[in-house]
Amino acid sequence: MPDFIRSVVAQEETITASAVATYDLPVNPLSFIHYVLRWQDGATMGNTANPVADALSFISKVEVLFRGQAIMSMSLADLWYMMGRVTDWRPSIMNLVDAATERHYLSLIIPFGRMPYDPSECFPASRRGELQLQITSTAAVGTVDTPAHIIETVELVDTNPKQFLKMTTISKTPSAAGEHDVDLPIGNDILGVGLFGTTVPTGASTNRSLGELRLLVDNIEQKYAKSNWEAFKQESDMHHGYDVLTDRHTHLQNANTDVVTGGAVFGIVGKNQYAYLDFDPLDNGMYALRTRGRSRVNFRINSEGVNDAIRVIPVELITP
Repeated sequence: MPDFIRSVVAQEETITASAVATYDLPVNPLSFIHYVLRWQDGATMGNTANPVADALSFISKVEVLFRGQAIMSMSLADLWYMMGRVTDWRPSIMNLVDAATERHYLSLIIPFGRMPYDPSECFPASRRGELQLQITSTAAVGTVDTPAHIIETVELVDTNPKQFLKMTTISKTPSAAGEHDVDLPIGNDILGVGLFGTTVPTGASTNRSLGELRLLVDNIEQKYAKSNWEAFKQESDMHHGYDVLTDRHTHLQNANTDVVTGGAVFGIVGKNQYAYLDFDPLDNGMYALRTRGRSRVNFRINSEGVNDAIRVIPVELITP
């Protein structure tokens, strides 16, 4: 019978700014890595701070490498978004209070399957030293004091997984506004694609890093013949909306001293710069994008009014 083993890889280890920390991972089939970022603020947060975004920005890259090749590679901020869309598990935060010396803990998982603990979809057994986790930090972020992390793993013993997930980041800054192409990896089924755009509509401006897109397979339109940011972004939000605990927002408030609040107000923060194109809406592979044997699979993206940074994160299903 399958069983799981949960163990600790790093026990509240201090994170050095502008450094790379490398850890060997266990050898049994691996369902997910649980990553906990701990920090505290040097002063009270106040009502304009975004401590979660600041903390996420401190970890510029999270990578899982198998024999030196990336199986997972993205920023902590992108992982924060992608884990929720891929697994339906949400990031969690503990003790986020407005005090200068309080310690905060933000938890995410690095998933190797769409359903954590699924013995049929996890990273297969490996040899000691073949599978590693690398955490890359940036220069010190002023609002993130005394950062440290806890890293735990969940292995599934007596299992023989059939498949696992691979997620790596494609970054691009187009040379000019207008149409440009982003190539996707070929050879494996793609279950979905995460998207990040620097510029999204705000106020009266309609500038968008990802204004419209089309999906081309060997130069023939498939699935997304044409779609607008406002449509595909909000469809992904319908499936996985805002989390009032971890997504920065404000509240409408009346002018009375009783401070009665109305609805939460979400500006251009948190998930507003992210979208997810779901090629597996039924979670059974029926609509997965088949790329095996294809010569080229690419997005044709129209960036409207701007030519700034975008990120594209395909979710590949790997069959060993």
